[in-house]
Amino acid sequence: MTRLGRDVLLVVVSLGVGVAGAVGVGASGAVGWMRVGSAPASRAARNAVAESAGPAGRDRCLPGSEVATAASAPASQGADALAVTIAELKRRLAAQEKNRAALQGQLEDAQERLARLRDGGARQRHEFDLTPADWADLARDGAIKYRTPCEREANWVPSAEVLQDLGLTPDDGSLLTDAYRRSYERSWSEVRALCAQALGSAEVADKLGRSTCTHLILEIERRKDEAGTAAAMKQVGEIRSGQRPAPGPGDPASPVLRLFLSLTGELKRFEADLAQSLGPEDAHRLAYSRQLCSNQNVFGGIGPRRDDPAGAR
Repeated sequence: MTRLGRDVLLVVVSLGVGVAGAVGVGASGAVGWMRVGSAPASRAARNAVAESAGPAGRDRCLPGSEVATAASAPASQGADALAVTIAELKRRLAAQEKNRAALQGQLEDAQERLARLRDGGARQRHEFDLTPADWADLARDGAIKYRTPCEREANWVPSAEVLQDLGLTPDDGSLLTDAYRRSYERSWSEVRALCAQALGSAEVADKLGRSTCTHLILEIERRKDEAGTAAAMKQVGEIRSGQRPAPGPGDPASPVLRLFLSLTGELKRFEADLAQSLGPEDAHRLAYSRQLCSNQNVFGGIGPRRDDPAGAR
């Protein structure tokens, strides 16, 4: 290629004219260079093209004002300007992520309120976000109701889509995964000990896992003492409602009572764990989010009470 041809191509590119407009390919495959204008390209124009191409000829997409700055300034100054732009864009992106998280929380709250209103109820919380009054009602029925982070020995990892929907960053996703791991280890260590005691074998307990062990402990204790098991389940609601104190580590207590005190308290521990990094509001929102992996369980109950014929709450 002649010097004139190179200069013409550089001018065409620097003016925004496509390369295809500057290059013609004949039927035989020979390449012919179209002359655009009569003046050779200046050094500044050539520098502008080289700067816009970036390292190893990779294209970059810059705002028009920044392209002009890069074309007219030395490379070091152009890089400094881009670094400032990148920092500003990161700052604005972080602000948008915070706004998104806040809006997501407001959206979930509004959806929850709407669902409750459509159901004709006045409850403004998640169905498993229980108050002392809720626990008092459950105690009267001898029922137990709880939500836990999902029981997976392998760490649960939220998808990029879930994180985006919840207004969370990839770093937040790592925090969630770590909190799930700690929750599983904490809960399983407590249930495992009770299960091994009931079955007489820690090895068998390990093969069964938390969910199966929970049902087996309850069934074994019912066969031993049905009335005592029912009383223990009632006591769980009384303790959670503040009507009686929880037993201490060395106090005598039914395996069923210890089992369900552990399970009904785990979500609060999970939430407290998240709050250390994400704050109490986001931790509570995430603990009851329908987009996170969780298990919800209801045990016992005597059906509708005489003073509540519909049985609906």
